[in-house]
Amino acid sequence: MNNPNNPRGLFQYAAIAALFALLALVYVQNTSAPQSDQLPYSAFVSAVEQGEIRSVTIQGQNVIAERTTGGQIETYAPQGADLVGQLQRQNVEIKAAPPPQPNLLLSLLISFLPWLLILGVGFWMLRRAASRQGGAGGLMSVGKSK
Repeated sequence: MNNPNNPRGLFQYAAIAALFALLALVYVQNTSAPQSDQLPYSAFVSAVEQGEIRSVTIQGQNVIAERTTGGQIETYAPQGADLVGQLQRQNVEIKAAPPPQPNLLLSLLISFLPWLLILGVGFWMLRRAASRQGGAGGLMSVGKSK
């Protein structure tokens, strides 16, 4: 009954494999970003005053800095802090970048995946019930004689 050479069965296995591959790809994309050390803002200001910071990229209130020793640190600048003035006094290279945008594909996948799973399980249950009830009529052939 369950023939592995059945085209419908192969399609189902291929769809499941493609889904797992897509999920693995999304996971790898999110975990492969370079990690930087988190630093409190006061420690970051001290590092700037001591000349330990070579360049800074500001994205909104997020600050990503490169140390003169080669490491990378990250901090969050409070509202109203005179960070740019402090950086200019220490001759730190300042780059400004727009805040990172959320991944559209990931957002769509997260919002639609639960519904697709619910619908898929529902259709699977209906088809399984129909096949156990005797073929094409399935559950709708309850009152009919055979």
